[in-house]
Amino acid sequence: MLGIIVETFLLEILDVGEGNKMIEQEDFLIELLNISKIVVNDPTQLTPEARKRFWRIVGTIKREISPNPQLVKNATDIRNILYLRRLGPTKPMSIVIPIWTVYGIEFIANSIL
Repeated sequence: MLGIIVETFLLEILDVGEGNKMIEQEDFLIELLNISKIVVNDPTQLTPEARKRFWRIVGTIKREISPNPQLVKNATDIRNILYLRRLGPTKPMSIVIPIWTVYGIEFIANSIL
């Protein structure tokens, strides 16, 4: 008898959980769109609280078994903009490698002599 009650209770929780999951994904999508508007216009206007909320949403998306593709796309776009803003554009390695090679050869030559 207790097993049937527990099983019924768990099924009710799972049904409610799925409904909450859909509502949660819609809330995430709305929030990501709001953050996206701020980031596209001026990334410096993004508050630390909004940044934390964004990374919490990303963590939730990563833990989902089958995440919403629209959530993933929006989160990826925002993340790319934030990284570019923080790090700047990437630099070509073709300039750096020859310089380090010369330093390496010089270091080896000095250590042998």
